[in-house]
Amino acid sequence: MLQILQSGGTLGILVDLNTLDREAVFVDFGVPASTTFVLAKLALRTGADVLPVFAPWDNQRQRFLMKIGGPLVVERTGDEAEDVRRLTQSFTAVVENYVRRYPDQWLWIHRRWKTRPPGEPEIYD
Repeated sequence: MLQILQSGGTLGILVDLNTLDREAVFVDFGVPASTTFVLAKLALRTGADVLPVFAPWDNQRQRFLMKIGGPLVVERTGDEAEDVRRLTQSFTAVVENYVRRYPDQWLWIHRRWKTRPPGEPEIYD
């Protein structure tokens, strides 16, 4: 991933998937959600732009429409752990906004909230 970004390439990273707690930070996605911190770390360490990309179905046109948002703000405070948590929350909020705009189009085939914060009960049976 670093080589791709350093050479000016483009990556796509899905941030709405459950992630094992050792590879994630818990952020709010309706309830605490174990979310990959890779996007935030890559943005902080490489300076790469982060563009939200979604492709909702348009019934009128009978096709998917690619929606690419402008670069998200990536601020560095010098506290990497807090920056990673804050950015991951910010990126997740963008995804949540699209899910709320197009709830019938969020393809969800896994248990998004399977990994729970320490001490919290399981959500799924």
